[in-house]
Amino acid sequence: MCGISGFILSQSRAYGELSKISKNIINTLSHRGPDHSDVWIDQEFRVSLGHSRLSIIELSENGNQPMKSLSERYVLVFNGEIYNHNEIRDNLKKEKIIWRGSSDTETLIESISTNGLDKTLNYCNGMYAFALWDKKLRKLTLARDPMGEKPLYYGWVNNNFVFGSEIRVFKNFPNFSNKISNESMNFYTQTNSIPAPLSIYENIFKLNPGSKLEFFMENFCNQTFEIKKFWSLKDSHNTNSANKINNEKDATIKLKTILSNSVKMQMISDVPIGSFLSGGVDSSLITAMMQEQSNVPINTFTIGFKERVFDESVDARKISSHLKTNHHELIVSPDDCLSIVPKIADIYDEPFADSSQIPTYMISKEARKKVKVVLTGDAADELFGGYNRYTLAPKYWNYISFLPFPLRKLIGKLILTLPVESLDIIFKNLFKKINYGGKVKKMASRLTRVKTIDELLLDLATVWQENDGILINKIFKNTQSKYFSDCSGITNEDSVTKMMIEDMSNYLPNDILCKVDRAAMSNGLETRVPFLDKRVIDFSFQIPLSMKIKNQNYGNKWILRKILSDYVPEQLTNKPKSGFEVPIGMWLRGPLKIWAENLIKKERIEASGFFNYEIIKKFWDEHQTGRYDWTPRLWGVIIFQSWFEKNSQ
Repeated sequence: MCGISGFILSQSRAYGELSKISKNIINTLSHRGPDHSDVWIDQEFRVSLGHSRLSIIELSENGNQPMKSLSERYVLVFNGEIYNHNEIRDNLKKEKIIWRGSSDTETLIESISTNGLDKTLNYCNGMYAFALWDKKLRKLTLARDPMGEKPLYYGWVNNNFVFGSEIRVFKNFPNFSNKISNESMNFYTQTNSIPAPLSIYENIFKLNPGSKLEFFMENFCNQTFEIKKFWSLKDSHNTNSANKINNEKDATIKLKTILSNSVKMQMISDVPIGSFLSGGVDSSLITAMMQEQSNVPINTFTIGFKERVFDESVDARKISSHLKTNHHELIVSPDDCLSIVPKIADIYDEPFADSSQIPTYMISKEARKKVKVVLTGDAADELFGGYNRYTLAPKYWNYISFLPFPLRKLIGKLILTLPVESLDIIFKNLFKKINYGGKVKKMASRLTRVKTIDELLLDLATVWQENDGILINKIFKNTQSKYFSDCSGITNEDSVTKMMIEDMSNYLPNDILCKVDRAAMSNGLETRVPFLDKRVIDFSFQIPLSMKIKNQNYGNKWILRKILSDYVPEQLTNKPKSGFEVPIGMWLRGPLKIWAENLIKKERIEASGFFNYEIIKKFWDEHQTGRYDWTPRLWGVIIFQSWFEKNSQ
């Protein structure tokens, strides 16, 4: 795992100046690769490639980058891991290549040199973001892995083409002055993250997962390049969903084999390796498969909170004991988390407000003391139906769909006129539910705007709504699905499956994978995701939804639970999904209250110039009563304010 950067300048510069710029921007990524750093420069064409290395495979200098091909036609900077690179090497045996080392970077560049880029990308099973300079064609190619595990930004700074692993590369490029993108703010308020291909700045973009960008020097003057998809969820779905496996036993056995092979492949490392263990189904299954294939106890890491309702460390400890892992536990307090909060703007480099970013950073820091690589259970929720909204939406829709939309809208508006205190009393007396008025008002609000179950599913995943009025003097549109390009054209599927594919296309790369990458890499830790092996993804589409979600308690990810029962007693994992939750909502009423209130003061909100202060004040006051939980909405605003003040100086 590493950091990459580079550029093509619009005007000629002295070699010394090119070198200074190159080293300056790659040094901003030293946290991603503290083991080695270097740059390659072609002064004639004003091209630079930079690399900051975290050594995982082939620890010697033979794995250092930038790396040239044996033919010297290509120069490569690469971030990630190609898990099947030994298999690719075997396929190259007839070429009689004289290998300099055993790194997957060398495998990648020699495969490109021999088989071409397109065939090589088709062969690769892994996570990656790389930049390839072709001296012969005078062409720069950027590529990002199929699911977007590794980040890759590109764009223009004062007519210079720049790329890098993180936004900080651009901000440290000479004379950076790109403005904040209004379109990106529109999406940020809806999702608390910024979806590819957008970034927080104008003229800077994220390369979409499964895409390559080709930029010929001859097109520099008109600033044109071509972006092509080399892999898509839609193609994987359409190919594999036609071959559904309706026998649960057969599907379970086959998935277990595929996932176990993925874990085995991703355990290959020349440095110590471990796993994140939360006590949930996903991480427990990955950990169990790792321990099954290890001759020694693997290192497992979990984080817990002093607030018992959020603490999963006890569950993780029981599973670790059963699997006999070498377990490490970190119990944190609000003060511990408060010390991390000011660092968030630096860690994530652009506004990003998934509150589990805090424990993810802290457990990554703890794990790095013992290991250099961890495997995670990420992506299981999207592939196998783990999110609560996948079951909540159909249940909720069954209650309301028989009513015509105009009538639903009228009922919703009537409920919204009732004071939350009155709703609390009604639900306490009739349904024995305490402080339920705030939740009822949220549901009533949805009654006024959703017309279909598809809209309901998307609504449940949206933070701020169009009629909330959070943005001032900006066009706010509920266009969250605009960038779900992988989902267009998928037909004959149920609404829940379509939402799962949308989550794979958007929420997974733009939130979950971004969260883990930045938190781990800021600590020099590599994370690997066995559920994102292409074979696992393909097979997930062959499994009917009925094997993923059962209409019973704790039935989400049913097929994964069946596999896990071969390793861990069901009573240890048979509990509701809680996610990697952190009590931010409680802390905003307690230890984080003063810090947050200072950031959202009227003068500071008006200084940033994006948010409606009166709306924020309303939701803040409601949250402080304890009757409402507006954590995602408030956290998004607070994190943006923190980022803005750090980046507007």
